[in-house]
Amino acid sequence: LNTNQCPDNQSQGKVMDEIKSSIELHMKSGAKVSINGDIINRITLCALNIINLNHGDGDIKLTSTNINADKICTGGTGNGSTVIKNSELRSSGTSIILGEGCSIIIEGDAQMEQS
Repeated sequence: LNTNQCPDNQSQGKVMDEIKSSIELHMKSGAKVSINGDIINRITLCALNIINLNHGDGDIKLTSTNINADKICTGGTGNGSTVIKNSELRSSGTSIILGEGCSIIIEGDAQMEQS
């Protein structure tokens, strides 16, 4: 992982920094989380090792979000869904860039893994 992809903590409050070894999110039945940035103020999730966003039986929505880690796991197990729009996902060996109007929808027992 290129640490230059991870913003520093002095980024004028425009970016949410999550710089840890790993970030885990597992949704329980009926739970929902939305991470919404916009074109000017994008949200950044950054981990040194793994970001695991498992929708379980809930819903995860990422909009205008940058995700940077050595390994990124999205989707999940259960009956939930993950929707990723207008975002960038960068792992140690892959990049997925979703431009304006583009999205990835992952439902049920499906996962997408980048490393």
